[in-house]
Order: sequence, then structure tokens, then C-alpha cells
Amino acid sequence: MKSPEDKFILTMIIVIMVIQVIVLATTCDAFAVTNWDYKNHSIFMSHSEAEYFAQVVEAESNRVPGDMESRVYVAAVILNRVRSPYFRNTIRGVLDEPGQFTTTSGGRCYISATDESREAIRIAEQRIYHGEIPSNLLFFNCIGYNNGTPYGYIGGNYFMTYGG
Repeated sequence: MKSPEDKFILTMIIVIMVIQVIVLATTCDAFAVTNWDYKNHSIFMSHSEAEYFAQVVEAESNRVPGDMESRVYVAAVILNRVRSPYFRNTIRGVLDEPGQFTTTSGGRCYISATDESREAIRIAEQRIYHGEIPSNLLFFNCIGYNNGTPYGYIGGNYFMTYGG
């Protein structure tokens, strides 16, 4: 049986943890955290980050209207970059990196997210996890293969892998 001191300490730890969760949920929109799990490397993002991510996916993949495959591959590149040691390790960090995404400006994207772009993120995560999209797919553009090993031309974009 635990001593009264042990019970008190355990109770205080639980109270502190509850307070931390409440403070976190009220000081930012972290209560709406989205978790993209990939081989023990989760990507956590707030609701606003997830929406920004979906906006960028929509904007960068709209060269062929209605092309879900293009959306999935654009989302995969962004997810892979977050996990890559060559890029920043957050969705915001990857999306706001200067010179990387022409559709972002000052932390904003002026294209609306769609249900398709949100779904593309989920599909990309699953396809990376199951090895259907390589985890080193890190680049794409609409002008040609210029950085890395050519992977494929999908929905008006050229996709490239980098490294092993």
C-alpha cells in the first residue's frame, strides 16, 4: 500500500498535467491537434497548420483540375520534407521556407483548401507508410527535372527523389 506522501505526490503530478493540458488548449489551437503517424515519427500540427497545409496542397497541385493523384504526391513531398534531415521539421517550417513554395507568401496561402486536398494528405500519409510512395520523394516543380532523381510526371508536376 502506498504511503499518504506517495498518494499526495501522485495526485499533484496528475493535477499539474491537467493544468498543462488546459493551458496549452487555451493558449493556442493545439486542442485540435492532428497526428500523422509514420513509422514512429509523428507529425503534430494544430488545426490552423493542417488547414494551411491543405491550402498549399490545393494550390500547388491545381495544374490539372480535379487530379487527386497530384494532390497526394504534393502532400507526400511536404510530409517527407518534415521527416527529412535536409529540411525543417514542422509543417509550417517546410511550407514557409523561402523559395520553396510559390503559392505561399508571408505564412499565408490565398487558395482555399478543399475536402480533396485534406483527404490527399491522409492518403499520402498512408501511401508513404505502406511504401507506395518513397520516403525520399522530396522535390517537385512544374518546369522539369532539376533537383534529384526523376521519379515521375504527375498532374503537371515533375517529382524527384533525393538520396537513399
